[in-house]
Amino acid sequence: MLICLKELSHTYKPGTPFAARALAEVNLNIPRGQFVGLIGPTGSGKSTLVQHLNGLLKATSGQVMVDGQDLAARETRLKEIRQRVGLVFQYPEHQLFEETVARDVAFGPRNMGMPEDVALQRAEEAVKAVGLDYQALKDRSPFSLSGGQKRRVAIAGVLAMHPQVLVLDEPTAGLDPRGRTELLDMVADLHKQKGLTVILVTHSMEDVARLADRCVVMHRGRVVMDGSPREVFARGAELRQLGLDVPPTVQLMEQLRARGLAVPAVALTLAEARDAILRAVKGGGRAV
Repeated sequence: MLICLKELSHTYKPGTPFAARALAEVNLNIPRGQFVGLIGPTGSGKSTLVQHLNGLLKATSGQVMVDGQDLAARETRLKEIRQRVGLVFQYPEHQLFEETVARDVAFGPRNMGMPEDVALQRAEEAVKAVGLDYQALKDRSPFSLSGGQKRRVAIAGVLAMHPQVLVLDEPTAGLDPRGRTELLDMVADLHKQKGLTVILVTHSMEDVARLADRCVVMHRGRVVMDGSPREVFARGAELRQLGLDVPPTVQLMEQLRARGLAVPAVALTLAEARDAILRAVKGGGRAV
């Protein structure tokens, strides 16, 4: 198992009047190559959880294992763990700081002790992997780029480290619908082409339905649902009790079923919803 969390708990400011428990006995296993959508209402513990995956936060109790290594063990080198588990924060463009795109993306490999030519080669590969023209952008200031380009450059900086796991915490915040779709399609391509394990923290049920192999739902610091998107979104009433909702296509299926149309309970994409409706209409339309 690539990532294994056992009874993971985390309390901010423990031992003070301001102590706040953010995670409570979380057990979670993530195999290599999986695309996981991590959802939950604001304050449910999603961001706290993913910051444990490369040691940015230390567990108050419990265990975090990455590729067989206990992150709390004295012999574990967190620098190596952070090369394996790349974390992209919300508004990742705030992580940019170098004078040029090439130097910014090459910073991680250079910091790992790689020769400058190797670091720049990795930068070129990473920039191309996120769909940008390296030759056109390498000497430009990252701060002169568009919002979507900045975000891609920030992700390229993580990819240049050759991580096994890519963790994205609300990576599309602030982007327009087209920019959001383009960015997430790029992440999906990286997942398929490079075999990356992807953990996507998001409030968008639609994105999870379209992209993820697995959906993990958090509430008040605990994992309360875990399954395929189809399995999780079939539990619409429970999700709404948690302050969440289901994707628009699932809402449409619910409404059509309530009117007696024989469609499945869950459709994850527009194409799937369209085909289900056509089959129901051709088949007579009414549910038995």
